[in-house]
Amino acid sequence: MRRLFTASGGLVIVLSIVALLGWWDPWNLVHLRSAGRWALWLLPLAVGLLLLRRAMWRLLLAVVVLCGAGLAWLFDEPGKRTVVGSSTDGQYQIVVVRSGDGLGERQEVKVVRPAGWNTRESRRPLLCARAEFNDAPPMQYSSVAFTGPHEVELTLTDGARHRIGFDPGTAEPRLTLDVWCHLKGAGVRTLA
Repeated sequence: MRRLFTASGGLVIVLSIVALLGWWDPWNLVHLRSAGRWALWLLPLAVGLLLLRRAMWRLLLAVVVLCGAGLAWLFDEPGKRTVVGSSTDGQYQIVVVRSGDGLGERQEVKVVRPAGWNTRESRRPLLCARAEFNDAPPMQYSSVAFTGPHEVELTLTDGARHRIGFDPGTAEPRLTLDVWCHLKGAGVRTLA
């Protein structure tokens, strides 16, 4: 019984650290964010195992949390990812992520630095365009091309072209174009 209590306590600490690192993610690591989400789902199971005394209740809690995590995995829509451009040296890619957010479809254009487990992706997109209640946004991504080692030219469906630089270490853009996404903060330019 004491071993199970100690193991459950250790599991709570490890899952808490992974969840916190996944939420914070100062390195923009794609796989760390994903591990953080799963650690957050499994944390109630570990806390329950730590707190509950009877084996029957522990088993019931484990089944409920694991079924909930399984359903979340089935219905989790991380978005359809499409690589639409690569830098000449192959060090960076531009990815378009299409996903639903409950009110409509969302389109984000992001810079990615593919490197296996060390894959980095910008938190903020170059462009975020969202359809609201089945109304298409007035402009979306049309094409993209690398114009320099750390600069991208983004063309929208209305013909407007925007040159946006990005940080080579974190892949964060210097400017985010916002079309109905209601993003806040410095470096966000609202277009519609």
